[in-house]
Formats: sequence, C-alpha cells, structure tokens
Amino acid sequence: MGNRPDLILKRIRETHEEFFKHYLEVLGFADKGIELKLIEKMHVNPGHYVYETAKEIQADLLVMELSGTHSLAT
Repeated sequence: MGNRPDLILKRIRETHEEFFKHYLEVLGFADKGIELKLIEKMHVNPGHYVYETAKEIQADLLVMELSGTHSLAT
C-alpha cells in the first residue's frame, strides 16, 4: 500500500497546527487572529509554513520587546 499524498499533507497540517497552538500558548499569544492566520497560511503552502510563521512571530516579538509590551527574556 503506497503513501497517499492527501493523507500525508493532512497529517502535516495537523502536526503544524498542534505545534503552533502550543507554541502560541507558551508565548502568551494564544489569540484567535494569530491562530487563524497561521492555519490559513499552512493551507496555502504547508512546506513553508513553519519557517514563514517563525519569522512572523519573531518579528512580532521583536516589535513588542522594543515597545516594552513583552520581554523576550521571560
């Protein structure tokens, strides 16, 4: 029995979704807007989802750090 690409992509999406929900909770960003944005991006291009999302979250955290609303050290 061969691998079915649609099932593989479905599992990639589920894994990424679970990981980022946890990641956002740990960082204190478990906000529906962010979550929906991440899920939407994941469906567009699962291969680049993790990298692009990480860059966006890093940029958001840096802005918050510079504005004094969040500390990267915590």
